[in-house]
Amino acid sequence: MKERAKADVVVVGAGIFGLAIAWELQRKGRQVVVLDKGSIGTEASARNGGGVRAEGRLLPEIPLAQMAIDIWKGLEGELGRRTGYRQTGHMYVAENDGDLERLEKMRASELTVGLETEIIGPNQLYELAPGLKPGYPGAKFCATDGSAEPAVAMVALAAAAEEAGVRLAANQPIRRIHTEAHKITAAETDETIFETGVIVNCAGPWAPLVAQLVDVYLPIYPARTNMSYTEPVGHLSDCFVQAASQNMAIRQLEGGNVLLAQGAPQPKDISQFTFSKSFFGTPLSDTPRPAKAGEMFPALANAKIVGRWAGIRENTPDQMPIIDISGEAVGGPEGFFTAAGFSGHGFCLGPAVGRLMAEWIVDGAPSLDLSAFRHDRFMRADSPWAETHLLAQQTG
Repeated sequence: MKERAKADVVVVGAGIFGLAIAWELQRKGRQVVVLDKGSIGTEASARNGGGVRAEGRLLPEIPLAQMAIDIWKGLEGELGRRTGYRQTGHMYVAENDGDLERLEKMRASELTVGLETEIIGPNQLYELAPGLKPGYPGAKFCATDGSAEPAVAMVALAAAAEEAGVRLAANQPIRRIHTEAHKITAAETDETIFETGVIVNCAGPWAPLVAQLVDVYLPIYPARTNMSYTEPVGHLSDCFVQAASQNMAIRQLEGGNVLLAQGAPQPKDISQFTFSKSFFGTPLSDTPRPAKAGEMFPALANAKIVGRWAGIRENTPDQMPIIDISGEAVGGPEGFFTAAGFSGHGFCLGPAVGRLMAEWIVDGAPSLDLSAFRHDRFMRADSPWAETHLLAQQTG
């Protein structure tokens, strides 16, 4: 006989989005259960570059990222625990004058949605990143961006959620969603039937499998993301650094180790479309480095790799998330929400999505316009994404 329990909301997926949503809902007086097929907070949310940035995103994401950054500033105080957040800035380094022109166009575009960045010359560039090889002409710099420590932040968020009263159910994959009169009535696992009227699908690359339980199609596919870090080296940079070409990214940790982030998988790279986290048996010493890392930062050319990990990122065709409630256009029962498809650059957005989804569920609407992330954008002939224009976005 299965246990029967009640919950105001059942959240599926215990990553940064699921935990943030649950924590915010619990603070609004709702009783929440978080289900996960594995451990709490150990998938991509704890295995990413840790970037907390607004620049370099598709324009609709920038206001959401700005809201998230405002939350990150005070999040340690709200959680009562360390997240590793630092507002040290983020830059795209130009390798030539053509890169600078493209960065200036990006800057002008970002200004239209309220993000202020600056084009800096060599003097300021090398003050911020003294480890760069000489000769780069400049960069686009966003002083309000920064980073956090993903694994540390996930532990903090899970602990705060549980302390607030959220029930965290690890190793309990959702097996069935019960409905009646096109309304959700329960979420069932192997052990428990949770009576509820609201389910939030935050299952990342597994979100399509959850949506199938209510006959909803989600255009989300998985891809492997590999990251590594070096032994401690001398001071290379105060901020998160990416090449303007987006095929190199580094972040120097507080202890001097340098995190090496791999570039985003490209659509034609079929080997990336996988749930596998394997490094294919390569020894630690043969771990591949991001293109140009050693070229741009000479100290990294021979720096020893001392650790690595692989995770699974979730991707949509336009590289933007789906944040929505089931409606007539996509089917699905009343009370079924989705927050998934963050395409490898969602870590920053977690606290904001948590707050907005809690507002939507409790108050009836979010305080920030989320219409750009509607599910049915992939199904409308007049969708702005009918012709998909991709902007490669580095992990983090």
